[in-house]
Parts: sequence; C-alpha cells; structure tokens
Amino acid sequence: MVEAKFVKDYAPFKGWTGFAVRGAFGAVLKNLLCPEPSKSCSTCPAARNCYYAYIFETRSTLMPDAQIAAKSGKSGVTKLYVVTPAYVKGNKLTYSITLFGAKAIKAEPHIIMAIMGMGVEGLGYDPLKAERRKFTIDKIVASDMLGNKHQVYDKNQGYNYRIQKVVEENKPILAYFEEKAQKIIDSRPEKLMVVFKTPTKLRRQSRTLTKPTLQDIIAHVARKYSLLAHYHNLGPPLTPKKAKQLQETAQNATLISYKYRRHQLQKHSLEQQIERELGLFITGTYTYALKPKIWRSKNTKLLLQLLLLAEHTNVGALTTAGCGKIELYWR
Repeated sequence: MVEAKFVKDYAPFKGWTGFAVRGAFGAVLKNLLCPEPSKSCSTCPAARNCYYAYIFETRSTLMPDAQIAAKSGKSGVTKLYVVTPAYVKGNKLTYSITLFGAKAIKAEPHIIMAIMGMGVEGLGYDPLKAERRKFTIDKIVASDMLGNKHQVYDKNQGYNYRIQKVVEENKPILAYFEEKAQKIIDSRPEKLMVVFKTPTKLRRQSRTLTKPTLQDIIAHVARKYSLLAHYHNLGPPLTPKKAKQLQETAQNATLISYKYRRHQLQKHSLEQQIERELGLFITGTYTYALKPKIWRSKNTKLLLQLLLLAEHTNVGALTTAGCGKIELYWR
C-alpha cells in the first residue's frame, strides 16, 4: 500500500479514480524504462525483453503457439497487475498496486521508482488549478498473498530492498491458498457470501449480470487464472475438462439472497475533453447456499483456491483499474 500526501489543496476527483492510478503508473513506468516512449510496443523490436511491455502490453503474440487466447494482439490476455482506486481523505492519499508472478515482483525497484515518479507526474488533472495533482510519498508497504507485510519505503529512511522475502521461485500461485481452502472444507460452511466491493461488470452472452451465479464467477476466474498460468508460468492452466468439472461443482451453490446497487461508469480525460461511457456495473452482497454434496466433490478444493485467488485478481471487466474487487465470507 502507498501512503502519500498531496502538495496542494486540489479539487475532488471526477469519476472512477482507478483509471487515474492505472494511467499514471503506466505512463511513468514507460517513460522510466522505454528508450522511445512515443513508439508503439507492437512495432518495437525490444518489446519482448521490456519490463514495461511485459506488465502493461501483455499480448498473446508473446507465445505464438498458444491456443488459449487470440493471436491478433492483446485480446483476452490477463495483465499481471491490478491497482486500487485512489482513496482520498483531506490531503492524504492511499492506493495499492498488486503484481503477480516472480518475474514481475523481482523488478520491485522499477515499481518503487515508478510510484515515486507518479507523485512527481501527478494523479489526474485538476481543472481549477489547470495542473495534475502532485503528491509526495510517506510510506510504501509490501505484502504477499498470505498477508505477510514489510515496509519497503519510508520518506525518512528511503528504500529498503528485501525482495527475497516476498518471492518464491516456481511456486504455483494457487498453492498459496491450499491450506486455507482445506480449512474451509473441514469447516463445511452452509453459506458463501460474496461482497462486490468496487463496481463490477460480469457478463454472460454480452449482458451485464446483476444476479451472477457461482458458475458465472467461477467461469471468469478459471479463465483468468489459466491465462495467467499459461502466459506467465504461474502454474498449470486448467484443461477444458477440468473447467467443465468446476462448473458442475459450482452448480451445488444456489443464490438465495442479494442486495446490489447499479453504477454507470464513465472514463474521463479532462486534458483531452473526452468522456466515454462504460455501461452498467454493480456493487453489492450476494449469498449462496451450499449443498452438502459440494464438500464431497474432488474439485471443491480447486474451486475454493480459485475463489481465494479472485480476492487478489478481482473479477469481471477493467480489473486492472480496480473494478471487480471481491471479499468472501463463509458461514
């Protein structure tokens, strides 16, 4: 998590601040690492060995023989990061950037430099002051998927490089959740509550879902995981047979109650005077009753591991901008 302070009293943000965080992070990282920032990654001969391109311009052409995503470009390839929206209270600002995989995390110094640069560059455009909202970093805290934390930057002490404490080479990403998944199985809860904390767009047959089934959630998470695993060596991707079995296991969960709000998100660019409608998103709480036989399925542990992973990767559209954040509760 990044804790910072604005250098001035700026006007409030307009719209979803996750876009501002993602945009500033990407722009600074590209300017930091790319010798020709104005050049498109798709035509750059150095793109295959470029850390910026690896993080922000993940394309299916990285692996031309792969069958799991479209060959034409970046369509359908899960990015290795998600950000949170910027949370602002007075002149204080917090946000987070999550990275997946040893290759991404091992370049932590680049990320720290980019975060520092985001403060210099500014976050979003203040139309009243006609400038970007600049800030200074107070503290940066890194944490792994098990919740272990250490402080990597302090404004008084600088950067504390301890990447070896965070990264485990070649450990499948789902292995982090095996112990917790087993504890859930042992407790055999009767209900699962899924809280969509940030605006979420899950789609089926080109329609945004307001009452997603557990099958809908698992279908998205399973594909997201398989793309991460296949393109970034984070574990074995799911076979079509296994994905189908997970769907069958998810049928043992029935949506029994829900309370949600509708959101119409827009993406604003005050500098370019552009506003783009992004359609319907939802936030809310959904409760699923779990049939006893779900705990007898050999696929239940994997299903739970995927759901636990989704608390970090988010679900649905625009997850890299902080949409689709979920929390799980078992009763």
